Amino acid sequence: MIENIFPKFFRKAIKGSVGGRILNKKGDIAEFLLRGDPKEVDPDEITVEINSDEELKYFLKNNKAAISNGYLIEVSDHEFVLDEVNAVSDGQLKDMLKLSLSRMKTKVEKFTSPVPVQRLLDFAESENKPTKTVEYLKSILNNFSQPTKLPDRIVK
Repeated sequence: MIENIFPKFFRKAIKGSVGGRILNKKGDIAEFLLRGDPKEVDPDEITVEINSDEELKYFLKNNKAAISNGYLIEVSDHEFVLDEVNAVSDGQLKDMLKLSLSRMKTKVEKFTSPVPVQRLLDFAESENKPTKTVEYLKSILNNFSQPTKLPDRIVK
């Protein structure tokens, strides 16, 4: 018999509201209502967490229509990053600088935050990349509404 690994997460996949029933931590029946555009809200606001086999069985049975129609989808906890396009490693940024300017532009234009652009500019300047590349990255940074300065250190 395959054991389920918990917690499991179900996220709303449509713009409209999705409601249903769940067993709460005390084992009592509770109702939930998930609202908001999945692309624009905090994932915690559109996600239901399941923590036991009993909760999972109840959830699947009582929310069968929402699941079978694709209104609720199971996600892993790793999918809580809403905008992964901005989550790039230093290595990925350095690899972008090895591309032709036109190919790099295609990738840079996908960023929705100035932070990876600023990091890319920092690498370009430290590696003495061509002036065209540095000027392009500076122009993209200027298109973002707020100038971004990366913190010198992260305080925990």
